[in-house]
Amino acid sequence: MPRHLIDRPKQGFGIPLASWMRNGRLNVYVRDLLSRDSLWGSGLVDPVTLKRAVDGFLSGARVDPHRIWLFVAFEFWRRKWLQGQGA
Repeated sequence: MPRHLIDRPKQGFGIPLASWMRNGRLNVYVRDLLSRDSLWGSGLVDPVTLKRAVDGFLSGARVDPHRIWLFVAFEFWRRKWLQGQGA
């Protein structure tokens, strides 16, 4: 291996998150976890704002995919730790 490839600082790499959430396997999670019957009923998020962001994102608008992913991750967490505990 060339030395310049070995002796260099670590580098991160990006993933095609937006594509995976719009058209790939993560789309199922976005649609299920951020559906009207899911996170909306929790009372923890404003449903109008969330719907606008998710619908815009799924229709191709320039919505930051990381923001949508934060809601997906939050709903995973909420289901595991808060659901069924009076929340």
